Amino acid sequence: MKKSVSILLVGKSGAGKSEFINSFAAHRDQIQASGEGQTTRTIVEYHFSINEPSPKVTVEYLSEDEFVEKQLAKEPEVPKEKYDESICEQILVTEGFFNYKEFDFVDDANSKKIETLWTGILHTLNKEETALTNDYSKEQLSAVADYLKSQFAEGLTLKIADKKVYKLNDLVELYLKAVYKVCKTAAGSFPKEFDLNTITPELTEQLKYFLKIHDQKSVTGLLKKVVIKDRVLSQFEPMLNLLQVQTVKFIDTYGLDHSEQPDTNGLTDRYQTLFNEYPELDSVFFIRALNTDSPSDLSTAIPAIYDANPSAVPYLVCTKIDENQAIQILANKTEIDLLALNSQYHFKPVSHITGSKNEKDLKRILYKAKIPETLIDSRYDVLVKNIISYCSKNVAEYQENNAYQIKKLFTSIVNKEHLGTANIDTEKLRHHIPTAEAQITELMKEMFVKASKDWDPLKKSTRTLWKNKEYLEYGLLGYNGTYYDRWYNRFLTGYAQSFSKMSENQVQKLFNVTPGSNEAIALLEILNKFAYSFIKFTTDYKLNTGENMTDFMKEVVSKNPMFVDGEFMRDTNLQVNEWLTQVYNFEGYFDSVQMNMHILFVDAFLDSFIKECKMHNARVAARSAHI
Repeated sequence: MKKSVSILLVGKSGAGKSEFINSFAAHRDQIQASGEGQTTRTIVEYHFSINEPSPKVTVEYLSEDEFVEKQLAKEPEVPKEKYDESICEQILVTEGFFNYKEFDFVDDANSKKIETLWTGILHTLNKEETALTNDYSKEQLSAVADYLKSQFAEGLTLKIADKKVYKLNDLVELYLKAVYKVCKTAAGSFPKEFDLNTITPELTEQLKYFLKIHDQKSVTGLLKKVVIKDRVLSQFEPMLNLLQVQTVKFIDTYGLDHSEQPDTNGLTDRYQTLFNEYPELDSVFFIRALNTDSPSDLSTAIPAIYDANPSAVPYLVCTKIDENQAIQILANKTEIDLLALNSQYHFKPVSHITGSKNEKDLKRILYKAKIPETLIDSRYDVLVKNIISYCSKNVAEYQENNAYQIKKLFTSIVNKEHLGTANIDTEKLRHHIPTAEAQITELMKEMFVKASKDWDPLKKSTRTLWKNKEYLEYGLLGYNGTYYDRWYNRFLTGYAQSFSKMSENQVQKLFNVTPGSNEAIALLEILNKFAYSFIKFTTDYKLNTGENMTDFMKEVVSKNPMFVDGEFMRDTNLQVNEWLTQVYNFEGYFDSVQMNMHILFVDAFLDSFIKECKMHNARVAARSAHI
C-alpha cells in the first residue's frame, strides 16, 4: 500500500527551510521561496509525488473575517503619549507578518488610500486619535460604516451587529474590512494559479510575491496558504519507491521561525493552529544551518509540540553543510555522520543535544513538562540517532550523501522507529482494558478538567468573547480565532494533558505492563495517536436535532447544563465571559457522562487501538525478517 508522509518544518530565518524543501522539487528553479534573511509569512504546502500529472502553484486568500481576526490578534490601544504607536501602526505593521505598504505594486496609491481612510474615520468621529475612547455608540459606528462605504464604488459590505456595548475593536474592525478591500483589489491582477510546466519568466517573477517579500512588495500578508504540487526530484524516486511512499507533504511555517521565541504556552498555541489545520502531520523537522549557534529553542519547542500534538516526532536536520570548513575538507562525502564527527569538530547544533550534561539538561526540561519518563529516553534516542547532514544546493559531491541521509530519515518515519521494536501482547491487553475502569475514569476526568476553560482572564478580549458566543448560539461548538476554542480542540488539549502525560503508576494500571519497558514505549506512542479515534467530531452537524453528531458529541452536548431544548441558553443575566465559563465548564458535569464516556473509550480501544497494536507487531516482524 502506498503511503503519504506529512512533515512540519521549523527553523529560524536563514536556516534554509525553503532551500531544503525546494531541493525535492523537479521545478526548483521556478519555485523561488528562499532568500537571505527572508521569512515564510504564510503557510506553504508542498506536495511532492513520483507521478504528478499537473505541477502547479495555487494560492488561497484569507477571507475578510480571517484577515480581521489575524490583524486583531493583538488588540490595539489608543496612543496617549507623543511617541506611542498609532493605531494604524499597531494593526497594519507587524514585522515579519504584515505591512500595508507592501501592496504598492505600481506606486504608493494603495498605502495612501489606506492612510486616508483612517484620517476620514477620525474626521467622521470629530476626534483626534489621542482622544479616541474604548466605548462607542451604534450611531457612531454606523456613521463610520457609511463613510467607508462611500469611498468605494462597489463591493464593501459593512454591518453593525446588535450588541449591548461597542468597543474600540468594533471601530477598528470596520477599518480593517476597508483595508482588506484595498489590498485584495491591489492583488487582483495576479493569477491565483501558476502552471509550472508552462510558467513564463514574467509569471515566475509574480510568483515570488506570493512566497516572500520581493523588491519590498508582497502579497503574503493577505494569504491563507499557498499549495505547491510538483514531481519529486528524480534522485529521490528510488528511495520513495523502496519505502512505498507515494507523496511527501512538507508544511513550511510562519510565526515559528523568528529569533525571539515566545514562551511555551505561546508556542503551543501556534503549533496547535498548525496541527488543527493538518492533523495528519506525524513528524517535525527542526532545520538548522550547521554553522549557526546552538538550537537552544529546541528546549522550548519540543515540550510545546508535545502539548499540541503528542504523536508528532521531532528530528534535527543540519543544512548548509557545504559552507562548513570541516565538512569541505572531508575526503569522503558520501555518508557524512555528524554525530561521529562531532567529537572532533564540535558542531554547535549537534553538541547542544549530545554529551552527558546537555542530554541531562534536555531530558530534565522534558521531565518538568510532564512528558512520560518512558518516552523521554526513547524520543531522545530517535532524535540523536537521526541527526541529518544536508546540502540543499545542487552540488554534485553532496548528492550521494543527501540521498543516503533522506533515506535514513524517511525510513525512521515510515517504520515508526519511535514505537520501538517490542511486540505488544494484544490478547492480554484486550482482556485487561475492560477491567481498568478506575484508571480510565481518573484519566478521563482529568481530560474534562483540562478541556474546561475559565473565560474571566479574557473579559477584555471582546471580539473573541462575542465570536464564541455568537457561534454557540448559532449552533456551532465554539470558534477558532486567536485561540482554539472549538470543543474538538478543547478536548484534544485535555487529552494531551491527561492521557499523554501519565505517571509510571498510571501506565502500569492502565496497560498492566512494566513502566519503562519497550512494550510500554509502543503502547504510549499509540495512545498519543488514539485521541483522534476516541474524540470524534463532525463538521456538518445540527445541534438542535443531533443530526450528523458522533456519540462523543451527543454526550458532551446533551448533558451540558447550559444546553436546553436543542440550544444554548440565551436569556441570562450573565456577562459574556461568565456565560462562556459556564458553557465550557466540562469538569462540572463529568459525573453525568462518566459511564457512557467509559463505554465509548473501551469500544474505541478494542477496535482502533488494538488494530494499531497489531499493525505495529507486523512492522516489527517485517523488520526482523530483513535482518
